[in-house]
Amino acid sequence: MSKSTKSTKYFDLFSALKAGGEKGVSPESLAKTLDFSMGSLAVYIHALRHKFGAVIESVRNGRTVTAYRLTNIAECEKSISPNRKPRTLKVKAAPKKPLTGSPMRNVTKTVKSKGKKSPRVVSIDDGSVPVLEDMSITEYTDADLSDIKSQLGIG
Repeated sequence: MSKSTKSTKYFDLFSALKAGGEKGVSPESLAKTLDFSMGSLAVYIHALRHKFGAVIESVRNGRTVTAYRLTNIAECEKSISPNRKPRTLKVKAAPKKPLTGSPMRNVTKTVKSKGKKSPRVVSIDDGSVPVLEDMSITEYTDADLSDIKSQLGIG
């Protein structure tokens, strides 16, 4: 792989804003010069502000932006480079060997506490789903429902 001498879009935008100086640069000329759409220009300006700490003022006429002005050029020159950072590869560790014996064994321990509390069930995470022991379903009668309605003032 050969290194590319093409600069990043962030650096191109930074250079254009830097060349604008105190007057600033209109969004139309930035979009035309850098071959950006108006929507992506706003995204790149936002990225310059948040990734590189650029202080970019927008000069407005009412609600429309007439120019963008970069105020902290010296600080941004230190953080924005014309070339991309090289990619770093993350090497995955070798997968661990499964435990000996049945791979889907269910290990459950009953732990008794020092009080009147009931014993709790601790299970090791092996992909199984814990099931509640008390699966009783409570049914409400019409009398219960009418009592609830009267207490809430509904009926």
